[in-house]
Amino acid sequence: MIVRRKAFTVLEIVVYLSLMLILSLVLGRIVLQLDRYILFSGDMLDVQLQKHLSSDCMRRDIMHATSNRKFWDFEKFIFRKKIITPDGMVVAKDISYCLRDKKLFRVEGVYDFVRRSWVKKVSNLVFRGLARMTCDVKRKGDNGDIVSGVWVVFDKERWFVRLRNGEQ
Repeated sequence: MIVRRKAFTVLEIVVYLSLMLILSLVLGRIVLQLDRYILFSGDMLDVQLQKHLSSDCMRRDIMHATSNRKFWDFEKFIFRKKIITPDGMVVAKDISYCLRDKKLFRVEGVYDFVRRSWVKKVSNLVFRGLARMTCDVKRKGDNGDIVSGVWVVFDKERWFVRLRNGEQ
């Protein structure tokens, strides 16, 4: 008579469970590393997107700045920008960008270019984590009275913004 085994031996169960435990530990570690990588990549993409948006905002402001030297404070990088409201009125705003503690701020308001001080201003945080920002204003004309553009260094990026507002 042939005897058939209907159950596993204790040794077979222990070997099976230990192999499953080792396999689940390895797979769990891989999944954890992938999750961390995906979260880190997402954070880096968010930072790059925010940096791009803040540099784009700065470009737009500089593009629409006046070319008249009287409405620029070159040391503090403050300039006048004229915009058209939805009502069709032309409004002048004084804009500045400054870097403090690796944070880029956009300052907007009314600036007295004679006394070289803000009369009224509102400061907004634009970007965190910016290591370096410099602005070099390019002038032309006999006495450098006309501003033609600005070289901006934004961390490791360097770009030139040509002024569109040809008003004197």
